[in-house]
Amino acid sequence: MHPPSHSDSGADDGRPDRSGAPELGATVDEASRLGIHRITVVAYRDLDDEAAGGSEAHADAVLARWAAAGLDVTMRTVAAPGRPETVERNGYRIVRRGGRNSGVPRIAVAGALRRLPPSDGLVEIWNGLPFCSPLWWRGPRVVVLHHLHDKLWDAFYPRPVNRIGSAVERRIAPHFYRSSPIATLAASGRHDLIDRTALRPDQVHVVHPGVDDRFLVDADGDGTATAKSPTPLILAVGRLTAAKRFDTIIRAVAGLGSELADLDLVIVGEGPERPALEALIEAHGLVDRVHLMGRVPDEQLVSWYRSAWVVASASVSEGWGMTLTEAAACGTPAVASNIVGHREAVAAGAGLLVDSDLDFESSLRKLLTDTAYRRALSREALAARELSWDSTAARLLSLLVADAKRRR
Repeated sequence: MHPPSHSDSGADDGRPDRSGAPELGATVDEASRLGIHRITVVAYRDLDDEAAGGSEAHADAVLARWAAAGLDVTMRTVAAPGRPETVERNGYRIVRRGGRNSGVPRIAVAGALRRLPPSDGLVEIWNGLPFCSPLWWRGPRVVVLHHLHDKLWDAFYPRPVNRIGSAVERRIAPHFYRSSPIATLAASGRHDLIDRTALRPDQVHVVHPGVDDRFLVDADGDGTATAKSPTPLILAVGRLTAAKRFDTIIRAVAGLGSELADLDLVIVGEGPERPALEALIEAHGLVDRVHLMGRVPDEQLVSWYRSAWVVASASVSEGWGMTLTEAAACGTPAVASNIVGHREAVAAGAGLLVDSDLDFESSLRKLLTDTAYRRALSREALAARELSWDSTAARLLSLLVADAKRRR
């Protein structure tokens, strides 16, 4: 196990500061002077989709701020089961059409035939399968690419679909995007994109996600939230999929059971892996210690973040790991897999990054049994409060503005 460290990401680090974030209003005014009033966003799904996760939460936080600042924003996605075709949320419109497999090419064709809403700028959220917007959109654009999805292709699709999908994402599609500004979440993700695709270093920009105000809770002077559980509590948050590897965390709790008889694990989220996780919990005799909470209201999630001693993530692929910074803002340190994205979501001194399942268990043991060490990491974790969604929204819009200027 080892604490996270950060390599130099160059001048384009993009690290936001809540106290000195650029004013979104000023960026909107500049966009308006360039004739950017209406923005179309193309994405695979939106926040109401049952499979929504961090990417969709990120998009909603940004688009809601753009809409509140006066921009006319329309988001086009594939159909969401049980959801209406059109809806308005947080000031922007959502249009859902096309099936799970046909939706992305259908949106791309609609763009090529100019059947998308009239727009002055385009945002493509590239989530695995690209929309290839440079082939059909000639105006200002910015592409949001959280991370490469090769491990997720392997987790969700059989051969040869997984290999074809990964090859399209890594080897073919990037050649079409070499004139487009690309926004990614972390410096480690930026380096990964540059090293493993045809994208140029000068076109890939780091724009960190923010932390919502509801997670900016009061904390004691030692940096720990006032509502900590009196007994050891591990929290894990996310959609219950194989790629999130909640089974690793459950097995770690089983291994710690003889030392920490009062240890509990709370898992917040829902998804297709729930039956398998329930079976694993029963097989290890952890029914009374591991609690699958499903989806919970925001206020309850904040309460769990505050109560937990440690937040854990064993995911194999993340662009960032927003649950880790949400917990950090509540004074809760992390134990997380050492992957692209996590390396910055877990700020230096605010948790531990681990390379193996054995390290995962030992890292949890270290934080749960060493009170002074855990409190020191809790104090460092509070640095996550500097992450600002206003800054994120302003910086993404500034990339669109810069592309508009370049095209003049």
